[in-house]
Amino acid sequence: MKGIVMRGLLGLLLAASAAAMAAAGQPERGGEGGLPRLDVPRAPQAPTIDGDVADAVWAGAARIDGLLPAAKAGPADRELRSTVVRALWDTNALYVAFDCEDDEVFSTGTLKHDDNVYLEDVVEVFLDGFGDGRQFVEIQVAPDGTTLDMMYLLTAEMKLAPDGRIAPDVSRRDRWGFREWEMEGLQAAAKRTARGWSAELAIPAGPVMKRRGTSVFEPGEIRAQFMRYDHVPVEEKASRRLIQQNWSPVIHGNPHNTPSRMGRLVLIDERSTMRP
Repeated sequence: MKGIVMRGLLGLLLAASAAAMAAAGQPERGGEGGLPRLDVPRAPQAPTIDGDVADAVWAGAARIDGLLPAAKAGPADRELRSTVVRALWDTNALYVAFDCEDDEVFSTGTLKHDDNVYLEDVVEVFLDGFGDGRQFVEIQVAPDGTTLDMMYLLTAEMKLAPDGRIAPDVSRRDRWGFREWEMEGLQAAAKRTARGWSAELAIPAGPVMKRRGTSVFEPGEIRAQFMRYDHVPVEEKASRRLIQQNWSPVIHGNPHNTPSRMGRLVLIDERSTMRP
């Protein structure tokens, strides 16, 4: 019953979003200038999703060597530990791997699926298949493999604040986040490594590309954000402090409210090579 109600509500909100889009004309994408771009090759084969980024299939993947501090971050929040992101795709899924340097991983193992896993160490992927910020998905993966998946919908004309976030009045009234939603077909896994921890995801095309009228990935551009929440120890206070890392910098704690700053993920029709 819960699933039927959820699908019905999402259908109504998607219809409202489509009506708002038609009334307003082509929606404002916002912030194209200065956005990062990553050309992602086809996977020679689907990687095994077990958290081990040493899989030979990742050798020819697109690669991001290091994420960036949050927008307006202070000096202490710019001391980032190394994070490498890799990406591949095929018609069925987008494959993403994170390799995180961390000499003290913060993961208690007590959180469950769709809990606030971001309160501990986590990596995150945001994807917008249409590219207008009206519907996008978020996936988080913790070092023990616990996940959170959400869908966001905007049911009004996009309006941006000067810092790139959805304008506060629109966000309060017309931005919907559905934690009850489940991404069918999502695969995610993580493991501890000698240098910290790593995670792998296989993100199914269907939920990402639905508004384009397809259930597969094809060569072309989608929008994406890659993030890491790293809770570093503060020894003098016996506590931890969150350092946010971003592919495309956004204000601290606001990736879900800043779809306009998602980077450009270009799926190219070129097959990557595997390491022998």
